[in-house]
Amino acid sequence: MKIAILCNTSWNIFNFRMNLIKSFQENNHEIFLIAPYDDYTEVITSKDVVYEKITMNIKGKNPFQDLLLINRYIKLFKKIKPDLVLTFTIKPTLYGNIAARLLKIKVISNITGLGTIFIKPSFSTYIAAILYKIALAKCHKVFFQNHTDYRFFRRKGFIKNGQAEIVPGSGIDVDKFKISSRKVDIKNLKILFVGRIIKDKGIIEFLEAARFIKSLNKNVLFYVVGKMGYNNRTAVTENEFKTYVDDKTIEYFNHTDDILSIYKSTDIMILPSYREGMSRALLEAAAMNMPLIATNVPGCREIIDDGVNGYLVKVRSVKDLSFKLKKIIELSEDDLIKMGDESRKLVLNNFSEKIVIGKYENEIKLIGL
Repeated sequence: MKIAILCNTSWNIFNFRMNLIKSFQENNHEIFLIAPYDDYTEVITSKDVVYEKITMNIKGKNPFQDLLLINRYIKLFKKIKPDLVLTFTIKPTLYGNIAARLLKIKVISNITGLGTIFIKPSFSTYIAAILYKIALAKCHKVFFQNHTDYRFFRRKGFIKNGQAEIVPGSGIDVDKFKISSRKVDIKNLKILFVGRIIKDKGIIEFLEAARFIKSLNKNVLFYVVGKMGYNNRTAVTENEFKTYVDDKTIEYFNHTDDILSIYKSTDIMILPSYREGMSRALLEAAAMNMPLIATNVPGCREIIDDGVNGYLVKVRSVKDLSFKLKKIIELSEDDLIKMGDESRKLVLNNFSEKIVIGKYENEIKLIGL
């Protein structure tokens, strides 16, 4: 069977879906990747994945311009002749689904998050809602990564009874993301933020809380890993961000291909995001036995049992984040290690990649391809 996977970047596949592809290949399925070219494309195609390039403005907000994507997908589908299309991320789901629907190709979609467009409603939100309703109407299965997004789509009438199901994010490879033993130096705690440098990720709240904690205890170290320069309405400017680097509030890493080493060498993970599909960074850190602090919002709160493996905080609140930060750094080494162990248990029981792969394999059997 030919399976076409649609994403807005090759990185989306490389980051957390390579084992899904491996599982498909073991079942003798031929895999095609349709995505814009990036640094990860050649790595993926070296795994016997056929690559088909598509051009799209990933962050563009002109729906009339984006409608041209439908025709591009149609041309590629006619060339590949896939039996099944899997879509991830917003634009491939909207426009790839419509193209597949016109050609009567079965589709399984994964709603990885609603994006910033649904945080602050606008005309673009209205257009996106119409497109979702059209795109998902004939979709064989729609996977959601949190209950809030699922309820939102049900309430809006985008999906029908029996059409959708909740999956535990995109799943975590618990054999890859693990640590043999975690030691914590409470006199020199290392606190981590992993995410895009945009305001919707809560980076400003993180930076301000870090500055407050540094004023109380200069031995607490803060690290930020994430890219800048996104074409996003909430992107943080380089000058705005640089002040926190210059005054040594944080140490900044623009990018790393070795995130495992970062998780191993830091102690606590924080993500004050305004909304997620299901935070990949939090899940990875939890699998690595790290205590967590995150906002009480969809895609974050599912990963934290408040007071057990970390703390939930109010969204957009520097004050609450600072309070919980102060609270967690005052815990003993044993308490922090225990919290980290609880994080690992939560991932093993609820977010293993094997659960997600099993969901896809089951749907393929039901389709009968």
